[in-house]
Amino acid sequence: MMYYYVRSYYPTTLYPVYIPVREQLPPVNIEFFYESANETVRLMNDVRVVLNKLSTSKEFDRQIMSAAQQSDHEEVKRLIQSLNITSTIEVGFTPDELRLNFSKKTVHSNRDCCKITIFLRWR
Repeated sequence: MMYYYVRSYYPTTLYPVYIPVREQLPPVNIEFFYESANETVRLMNDVRVVLNKLSTSKEFDRQIMSAAQQSDHEEVKRLIQSLNITSTIEVGFTPDELRLNFSKKTVHSNRDCCKITIFLRWR
């Protein structure tokens, strides 16, 4: 009986070794963040104005709901903007709710900086 030796070669698998390298980050610049915080305060004031009107005037609520029932987006938006809102506002509604998206841009860089979305259920 004869024996044969078969040589087997197994490839060695090399796994990459990741060595964490701490990269140098640029110094922090807080100007845009600071402006965003200040514009958000103004944005919240606009939200407060709208919510105060909605929570104190049933006639105003009736006008908004009637316009929404007739799918008159422009009238709903006009009614909200008649409260002297300085922020940009997007108005949307469904049979169940009113959605108000308030947004602002920073004064110096004119970039979008903050948003507040309010959902008010009416059914």
